[in-house]
Amino acid sequence: MKKIPLIFMLLIIVISTFSQQNNPAPALTKQDYLKKARSQKTTAWILLGGGFVIASAGLLVEAVEVTTYVLTLPYPEPEEPSNTGSVLLISGSLVMLSSIPFFSAASKNKKKALSISFKNEKALQVQNYSYVSVLVPSVSLKIAL
Repeated sequence: MKKIPLIFMLLIIVISTFSQQNNPAPALTKQDYLKKARSQKTTAWILLGGGFVIASAGLLVEAVEVTTYVLTLPYPEPEEPSNTGSVLLISGSLVMLSSIPFFSAASKNKKKALSISFKNEKALQVQNYSYVSVLVPSVSLKIAL
């Protein structure tokens, strides 16, 4: 039986310790990030449009109530306006504001999708007591600082 030198055994242990996982978690692909960005942008537009409709309805209700109140002022007991228009206007504005994080998240995911690329990189592996250069599929992520 052939004896393996101690340094070679330590080298094998170090390489296996710092090597990649056997079953890594699946990384999101470019298409995944683009799909996520599209769905977030759709959600943002729905929130913005829905908030606009609610705020417009609130503004219209408020205008009708104020006009009715002003027109009935000469009479002895005018009817007090309700808070319906104000509540609709404020809630519609809040819904429109809630679309902002979705727009920014969609933009970030689109940038991530554009910065990801796949390529094969060379990696050294030990085979039959020697190093062999093997091509390994890898994901490249560009981070702008």
